[in-house]
Amino acid sequence: MSEETREQALYFPVPVVDVLQREAARLDRSVSWCLQRAWTRARGQIAALPSAPQVDGTEAAAAPVEKRKRTIFFPVSMLREIREEAARLDRSLSWVVGRAWEIAAPEILALARDV
Repeated sequence: MSEETREQALYFPVPVVDVLQREAARLDRSVSWCLQRAWTRARGQIAALPSAPQVDGTEAAAAPVEKRKRTIFFPVSMLREIREEAARLDRSLSWVVGRAWEIAAPEILALARDV
């Protein structure tokens, strides 16, 4: 029996959403599958990131980037891991999953259609 899943709204830059949708279609998989696979491949590297340092509020704000909301489905245990890393890093869930995609994308993009 497969683990229960939960939906989670995440926000990604428009170019990332375009790549995710294109690759999901190419692999005949869902965007959720691609991001679940990315998390599985990248969670060790994410876990190795240092905890977020305390900032004094003087760091420069990033330039605004157009983002799109996507509802992604994760197994409950995977979503718990992602939430724990987001809290440890003091980052959003979207940021953590986005970093996982950046790390794992080359491997996922190289997958053959018969995964």
